Amino acid sequence: MNSLRLPRNASSCGAVQEGDIIGGRFVLGKLAGQGGMGTVFRGHDRTTCKPVAVKVLAHHDADAIIRFDHEARVLAELGHPHIVRHVAHGATLDGTPYLVMEWLEGRSLAARLNEGRLPQAEAIDLATNVASALAAAHARGIVHRDVKPSNVFLVDGSVRAARVLDFGLAQAAAPGARLTRTGSVIGTPGYMAPEQAQGSRGRATARVDVFSLGALLFECLTGKPAFEGDGVMAILARVLLEEAPRVRAILPDIPEELDTLVARMLSRVPEARPADGAQVLHVLEQFGRGQSTTVSSERRTARNLGERENRLACIVLAAPISEATTGQSTPTLRTNLSQSRWNEVQRVATRHGGITSEFAGGGLLVRLHGCDDLLTRAAQCALAISHILEGFRVALVTGCADTARDLPYAELIGRAIHLLEFSVRQKSVVGVRIDQQSAALLDCRFEVAGPSDAPRLCRERSDLGMSRLLLDKPIPFTGRKREIGTLVDFLAEGLEEGEAATALVVAHAGMGKSRLAGEVLKELFQKIPNLIVGIGRPGATCAKFSVLADLVRHVIPFRARASRKDVSRALEMVMTEGNATGPERLAGFFLDERDAHDSTPAPSVEQVRQAWLDLLGALARRGPLLFIVEDAQWADTASMDLLHDALAEVDIPPFGVLALARPEIRERGFGLFFRRDVQEMRLGSLTQKAGREFATKFVSGGSGAIESIVARSEGHPMLLEELIRSAAAGRAGFAPETLLAVHGPQMSRLPADAQQALRLASLVGDTFWLGAVLALQEATNAEADLRRIFSQLVTSGIIARRRTSRIPNDIEYMFAQPTMREAFLATWTSDDRQYARGIAEEWFDKPDIRAALQGGEEQALSERRGKT
Repeated sequence: MNSLRLPRNASSCGAVQEGDIIGGRFVLGKLAGQGGMGTVFRGHDRTTCKPVAVKVLAHHDADAIIRFDHEARVLAELGHPHIVRHVAHGATLDGTPYLVMEWLEGRSLAARLNEGRLPQAEAIDLATNVASALAAAHARGIVHRDVKPSNVFLVDGSVRAARVLDFGLAQAAAPGARLTRTGSVIGTPGYMAPEQAQGSRGRATARVDVFSLGALLFECLTGKPAFEGDGVMAILARVLLEEAPRVRAILPDIPEELDTLVARMLSRVPEARPADGAQVLHVLEQFGRGQSTTVSSERRTARNLGERENRLACIVLAAPISEATTGQSTPTLRTNLSQSRWNEVQRVATRHGGITSEFAGGGLLVRLHGCDDLLTRAAQCALAISHILEGFRVALVTGCADTARDLPYAELIGRAIHLLEFSVRQKSVVGVRIDQQSAALLDCRFEVAGPSDAPRLCRERSDLGMSRLLLDKPIPFTGRKREIGTLVDFLAEGLEEGEAATALVVAHAGMGKSRLAGEVLKELFQKIPNLIVGIGRPGATCAKFSVLADLVRHVIPFRARASRKDVSRALEMVMTEGNATGPERLAGFFLDERDAHDSTPAPSVEQVRQAWLDLLGALARRGPLLFIVEDAQWADTASMDLLHDALAEVDIPPFGVLALARPEIRERGFGLFFRRDVQEMRLGSLTQKAGREFATKFVSGGSGAIESIVARSEGHPMLLEELIRSAAAGRAGFAPETLLAVHGPQMSRLPADAQQALRLASLVGDTFWLGAVLALQEATNAEADLRRIFSQLVTSGIIARRRTSRIPNDIEYMFAQPTMREAFLATWTSDDRQYARGIAEEWFDKPDIRAALQGGEEQALSERRGKT
């Protein structure tokens, strides 16, 4: 039969009623029921003189009609005694789609379970019949995707005559048109596999149905759903985060083999489940015959130690404010985010390096990881999504995740769900809800409002972090007087003498570059009251002219979220008259707000260059001008080249540039920083005196506590703040997220073999030996390579080699920064760390090594091993 044709108005199909004749064959009788996908009538088949069920779709869009047609075709293909039988399908004269199936007398499994659990034998029989139906579908490459009690019908109330219904969401494994958007969520909470709820990429596998059947069998045996919660998101959080309860924990008399089978079917790891319905059917049939069978776990693939690692990761989770508090019988969830908004969010997420998928109940999930600018990208992405999805609550969470796992972000998603549930209770909250760890890491770059236990992200800072708070107190700036004085003198002299001046401040992440620039500005404003300042940051994708675009936004005072009209008016104020480009078009270019349907071509590179020079010249003639470029290591080449050209332009009054960058700026080779009059400054660690001065303002635990905090921080401002927060909260040490945010960029730029060697060394301790790392590496021919790697790391200052080793005939090293060792240690997964610890203990327990490390050294060794 041909595919259903779409009605002229797909959202409003023609109505049908009792007495109508459909397809010239089926007479509609009384209304039997209504659901989300349509209306079901009891009908009469004039050809066979048998009753039939006629399902009519009405008031749905084109996607729903395609799914309806798909269900009909699947049923026509699947002839099976435990799948409802297809009779016919088609469309009425006015285009209303219909599907005719056999008429079934009885009730749904959901109705039966309302009366209580099934006897064990009946539960096994029912699961066997459903598994048989799924096995037939899976053999044809079809995945049901919505197995649940309401989609299992008991003919005459008998489990032996069960029929599986509703293949409208079934997905074919063979190539072909998708029924839903990539990443959209289809299924029912409480019966939805974790990878299904999380919008995993790719097509659903048969293991999705195995999970759902496991949840159904669990409920049949115990009378309780495997996953319960108040609301869709709470249920799905349990699916994602928690192992399902064991059947024997509720019913101790259940056979162990049956309990093991259900637990395997409900595993959060897809590969740990039976592969398809046929495997489940084989085991259940053994139970049905009264035979015992051993359910063996599938063999895990062998892999090398350290093959997987934790990385710094962020997720952005958005959900409709109106998400209802519903229970286990929540109707099937389908994608309900409009295609246009989905496309817009996808564009935003892609620009920021995120992977987008739709979460259950209309929610939306963006996953981001990687070291370079991860937190900034994630925060910008979250703010942009909050502007696009009006009527949604948005949460941002930062954590460490094993991104190679099948469900790497489950723990982060659970934390984000908790934040969204809190937001629903706080009706007046605006902005993006963030966890406390994200707040601590983002506070330097973004405005964070609200109480410390409920922070929210508002917007990017325009004050270079000058108004930041720590424990509700203003953060002082200590220990940089010499650096401030040098920069102020250099820039002021150039600006006052009418000479172009360029300064470059280089430091690793979190060392306080932006705050230093803010202090320099305070001093410069005292010397040059009429100073004009512009602050520019690279865009999310380092698009051409993105730094210049940001400078245009900030160089002239207007509200933070400037419109094209605002920028155009500002440009008109300063640009020379008669510019060929025109302020309006240039404003749209800089704000990236050009109308996609506008046929007018975008300004050419030369037009942008000329307009920029006009703007710059006009600003510089109004007074001394200083541009501050943050994160210059990620700046786009086009912007930096134009800044360089402008400094050499004789027709433009001299101005100043203060660039802030990480050490990798040298890899970019910008001509701007190879001028002879560039003042370069490398920002080092805070002195112990400066650290004590800073900590004293926040810590009241005496000199011992302050000295401990200062020593552990290694003079790093971000780590110093982290330790002060931890001390105030009664915690000790660093959060893994902070360590990876601080050291991650430097770690990621090391060669892969050096990273692996240092990861292994971190398991040994702050001090480690070549022999110990070789033992962990479990390779007999790797000594020469490891010696070479460690020699290079000594040269680069990452580690240091001791002149003499406490273990004879071995080489002893130490991490130059103990916190970097802790950062490498944070990359280990718990399973690998436990396995490696056993290998390390065997090495340390060798008689000659134990003899060499005795007395006080043995106690230190014990403490060091305890840290791993």
